[in-house]
Amino acid sequence: MKKVKDFSNDHNLIEQLYELTRPSYVDNSAVLIREIKHCSEIYLLYKVETLVAFFMVNFEKVGALNTFYLGLSGCHKDFKGVGFAKLLYNTFFIDCKHKEKEVGSKILCWWTTATPIPFKWFNDNIEKCEPNLNGDVSEFGRHNMIEIRKLKYSHIPIDFSLPFILKGVAEHTNYSISEKLKLQKVQEELKLKAFERYPIDETKGDRYLMIGFVPELEVLKQRVDGIATYNSGFGAMPGDQTQHQHQ
Repeated sequence: MKKVKDFSNDHNLIEQLYELTRPSYVDNSAVLIREIKHCSEIYLLYKVETLVAFFMVNFEKVGALNTFYLGLSGCHKDFKGVGFAKLLYNTFFIDCKHKEKEVGSKILCWWTTATPIPFKWFNDNIEKCEPNLNGDVSEFGRHNMIEIRKLKYSHIPIDFSLPFILKGVAEHTNYSISEKLKLQKVQEELKLKAFERYPIDETKGDRYLMIGFVPELEVLKQRVDGIATYNSGFGAMPGDQTQHQHQ
C-alpha cells in the first residue's frame, strides 16, 4: 500500500483508475475527472502490478474549519469483499489523526454518497457521523453542512430543513445496471431508515452529504492490525462490503 500526492498528471495511474471503476458506471469519465480535480492525495493498494483498491482525499479549509474531503474510492471487481476499502479508509484515518496533531485541532471529514453500504459503514466506524442511520442531524451537523454547501456547492439551492440532500451534484454519474442491482439488493437487506425517509435519485446526480470525525488513534491501530490479512494471501474479511464507490 502507498499514498501518492499530486497524482493528477500521472497518466499511467489515471488509466488504471479508469479501468478499475469502469464496471461500476455507465460512463466513469465525469466522476473521475471531477474527483481527480478535487483530490490531492490517493491511497493505493496493489497485488503485484495490479491496482486492487484506491481512495482519494483532500485536506482543505471550509471557512476557518480544517477539513478532509473524502473522495472517490473503489475496488477491483475480482477483489470485492476482501476488505481492501476498509483497510484504506482506516489507514487514512490514522494519517488524519497525525494531521490533527500537526494543525492543533480536530479535523472534520465530509463526503457524499448515494449508496447504502458506505452510508452504514461510516455511521458504524466514524464518530459523530451525520446524518445518522435514521436520517437525523444535529444543529452542529446542520450548521457545518450549510457552510460546506455555501463554499463547495453554492450553485445548488439549499433546503435548510434537509441540508444533507444534494440535488444534481454528481452530473453525468450513473451507476451501471449490474451495480444498481447490487445496491438495490443491499438496501432491501439493510433497510436503512434514512434512505426510506429521504430518498434520492442517483440517476439525476442526487447525493447525501455526510460529515464526521475520525476515531481515536488506539482504536484505529487495532482495526488496521485486524484488517491487514492481505499480507498473507489476501484473506477474505467476513462481512466487509465497503467495496462500492461512495460517489
